[in-house]
Amino acid sequence: MNLEFSKNLKKLRRDKDLTQEELAEKLSLSTQSISRYETGTAYPDIEMLPVIAGFFGVTVDNLLGVSSEAKERRMEEYYAELRTITDRKERLSLLRRQHAEFPEAWGIVSNMVHEMTFIPECLDEIRQTVNDAMKHCDDTLCRENMIFFYLRAEPDEKTAVSFINKYCSRYDLSRAALLDQFYYSRGAHEKRKSVLQKKLKTQLEESFYSLLTRSDCDIRTAKENCENILEFIDSLSLSSDRTKPDMWINIKLRTMFNLANNCFALSEKEEGFSVLEDVVSLFENFFALKNGTVLTHGTSKFDTLSAKINRHVYYHATEFTGLIATSIMTDLYYLTPVGPIDEDQKIIRDMEGFEREMVFSGYFNKLINASWDGFMSVKEDPRYIDLANRVKNISSIESLDNMLFLIESYITRTDDWAKEQNWVCALVVKNVGAYVIFSNPDDFEEMFNRMVREKNTSVSQIIAGQFGGDIIAPPEIILQRVVSLDKENSSAQVILKNEKGEIVFSTVNNLLT
Repeated sequence: MNLEFSKNLKKLRRDKDLTQEELAEKLSLSTQSISRYETGTAYPDIEMLPVIAGFFGVTVDNLLGVSSEAKERRMEEYYAELRTITDRKERLSLLRRQHAEFPEAWGIVSNMVHEMTFIPECLDEIRQTVNDAMKHCDDTLCRENMIFFYLRAEPDEKTAVSFINKYCSRYDLSRAALLDQFYYSRGAHEKRKSVLQKKLKTQLEESFYSLLTRSDCDIRTAKENCENILEFIDSLSLSSDRTKPDMWINIKLRTMFNLANNCFALSEKEEGFSVLEDVVSLFENFFALKNGTVLTHGTSKFDTLSAKINRHVYYHATEFTGLIATSIMTDLYYLTPVGPIDEDQKIIRDMEGFEREMVFSGYFNKLINASWDGFMSVKEDPRYIDLANRVKNISSIESLDNMLFLIESYITRTDDWAKEQNWVCALVVKNVGAYVIFSNPDDFEEMFNRMVREKNTSVSQIIAGQFGGDIIAPPEIILQRVVSLDKENSSAQVILKNEKGEIVFSTVNNLLT
């Protein structure tokens, strides 16, 4: 990259018909510095690169000779390495190297600030980094993230308030506030009603979450906070049945989850298991609902925020070359009113973010892993083990129903992309997810290579489907490659259908022989 920089700097200087002495004067550098840059024996500081690029009217990437494809690949290499590091200081060191290579990538700077918030000795660096970013960063999301991270780390109230006064806006420029003003000024009261209801619900949920995450109260008080939240939600939902799915499901799951943990921490085991049973039952009842089922909030105060359920697969992407299906999740799509969306309603939905609220098994990772103190105290209890297993079976991609849903969601597609495919196959690695492989030879070769790189080669289940058709036996080439990953895979379970359309099972070895 230094060599490309040297060549590009020399070319840009000559294109402007400047001598090294003239360029040095315009950049307030020495002639020797320019000479060393152009011969590749020296390299400018990070702060100097944007100055040089700005003088020539190019981006830093152009100056360094980085193509968009090469940059994308290099960035992904960094992020892949970053995902393997848990130590905060090591992560920060890698991000600094990444920043040195891509000084104009504000997402990297934002990530650096985030890591520094966990390292107290980096406070001065956070302050300097964020203040510099406020002068140059034009990425709204990155600016907001850095402000949020910095204020979370700043211990001095006077310094924080000074920063806030300097960078805050006179007006509330959130989407909700702007839509509120837009509809209010035009007398569009029905549209404004949806905006105000969404704002009110958001404020309520923020208050609930604030109570749940307080660190300045004892366990008894934390338990009482949970009970107060649930009583308030009962009054809003007009029902005391906490296992019945409605539009309060996310906050109910989170609150009851905390309440059960608090009960166990207080040695109130029977109450804890009663609450945990309700939590798991609510989760099961919710995922048993059919797509298109309408949920409401109960109270008329949120009557414009009813929603339809849309169940689908949750994917985790770690590279640009593929996806891993990790669980089944459900989106709640907010419609006003529930039914066909006209153009005006779509504007509200799109602009205000009404369109989705996710519900999936991420709530229960701490239950499954028994990583909270209360859960740790009962993790060997058969009742706890049974509840944890029920949670795993609800949305885990390893469950039969969810494997079938994964494949059927693909083979029933009729878009142009689907027409170019022949078959799709999912290879489940226990506790990891399903590597989804399509009929394109380049695709499945890359996916197998990826499994080797990530050391996820022990396949426990396989299912394949024909686009426009049904469940099929996985292609032989796939079965052979699966065995080549790990000989133990020859006994991996293969999900099939018989002539009557019934689900049957085989193994990789049986199909190959």
